[in-house]
Amino acid sequence: MKRIIFALVCTFALIALAACQSDTAADISAPDAAEAMRQSQPDPSVFTETLTPEDGAYEYASDVYGVDPELLSDAAVMRADGMEPHEIAVLKASGEENVISHALHEYIDSRYNDFSGYAPDAAAIVGSAEVISYKDGCVLLLICDDTFAAKNAFEACLDAPAEENGAGQEIPETEEPHLDENGYVVFDASGLKDIPVYDDSAILQSFKTGDTSALGDKDKAILEAAVRVLSETVTEDMSDFEKEHAVHDYMITHASYDEDAIEGHADPDSVNPYGLLINGKATCMGYSTTFSLFMDMLGIENTIVSGAHGYSTEEHAWNMVRLSDEWYCVDVTWDDPIGSPFTKQNIHNDRYMMNAAHKYFNVTSEFMRDTDHQWDYYNVPEAEGTGFAFDEFN
Repeated sequence: MKRIIFALVCTFALIALAACQSDTAADISAPDAAEAMRQSQPDPSVFTETLTPEDGAYEYASDVYGVDPELLSDAAVMRADGMEPHEIAVLKASGEENVISHALHEYIDSRYNDFSGYAPDAAAIVGSAEVISYKDGCVLLLICDDTFAAKNAFEACLDAPAEENGAGQEIPETEEPHLDENGYVVFDASGLKDIPVYDDSAILQSFKTGDTSALGDKDKAILEAAVRVLSETVTEDMSDFEKEHAVHDYMITHASYDEDAIEGHADPDSVNPYGLLINGKATCMGYSTTFSLFMDMLGIENTIVSGAHGYSTEEHAWNMVRLSDEWYCVDVTWDDPIGSPFTKQNIHNDRYMMNAAHKYFNVTSEFMRDTDHQWDYYNVPEAEGTGFAFDEFN
C-alpha cells in the first residue's frame, strides 16, 4: 500500500512540474510552482489552505508577512491549519527581493517564537525553514518537512540550475541579543502585554474557613476542583517536595495548552485556574496561577514570574517555589508542550517520558536563562537550589 501511495504522489508531482515548466522564474505561475512544491512533500495533505491572487494571497502577504502588495506581481501561499506550522509561499516581484526576503525571515523568527517551548515538534520544523531568492524576482518561503525536495521541485520548473538563477543567496545573520553587564539577555517588557495575575485570595480564604458564601460561581468551581485534586494526589505524610511533584504531574497529565492562543484566540478563562481545572486547557498564565493556587493551599511559599521568551518578543509566565529556604524555578507550561508524546501518558512508566516531562521542574535561574527565559532578574529571587531538583529515582 505504501508503494502505491508513493507512486500516486510522484505522479501528481510530475503533472504539477510539467504544468509550470518554464525558462525563467519570471515565467512561472506562483500557484503552479507552489503546487509543485506541495506535491514534493512527504504528506502534501497537511497543506489544507491554498491562497492565490484571486482569493487573498496579496492580503495574506501584507497582513501576515508584512510585504507591501504593491511589490508583488504574483503570489501563492499554501499553509496548514491550527498548530501545524507547515507553510509554502511563492512571492514574485519586479525587484525589491531583498525587502521581501527580509520580511519573510522576520516572519520565520516570529513563528519560531510562537512555537518554541509550547510545541517543540512544530518549532523544529520552523527552525529548519528557508527563504530563497531568485534573480528573476521569485522569493520562496519554505516551512516544510523537506525543504530540499521543495526547492528541487521549484527548480525543476526551470531549465537553468539553481546557481544560475540566483538561488542560495546568503541568509542574513540573526541579530544577536542584547546582553547586560552580567551577560544576561536583556529583558524588555515595553512591547509585551500586561497580563493580570489571577487573584486567588478569596478562594484561599474560603478554603481556610469553609465559608464559600462570598465566592462567585466560577471561584466556587475552582475551589471544589482544587480540593478534589489535592484529595486525590496529596497525602499528609508527603514532604513539600512530594506534594509539589504530585501537583505538577497532575496538571501536565490532566490539562493541555490552549492551542488557540498561538493564533491569538485563547479562551478568556485560559489565563486563570478555571480554564485549567474546569475546561482542561490553559495558557502559561493559566498554568502558573493554577500551580500557585495549589502551592498556596498546601502552604508552600511561591511566586509567579511574569517574563518572556524569544528575546522578550513573547509573553511567558512560570513559578518559583521555596523549599528548605532555597528557591527553585518551575515552568509547568513547558513541561507540558504541544505535540509531544509523553504528556498524556503515564509519565512514570518510561524514563524518557519522565525526564522530558520534568525538564523545567525545580531548576535554577541560570538554567532558565539558558533556555530562553527572560525576566526582571534583579527584582526576583535568584533560584540556586539543587537539593530538590528532579531526580528520576525519587
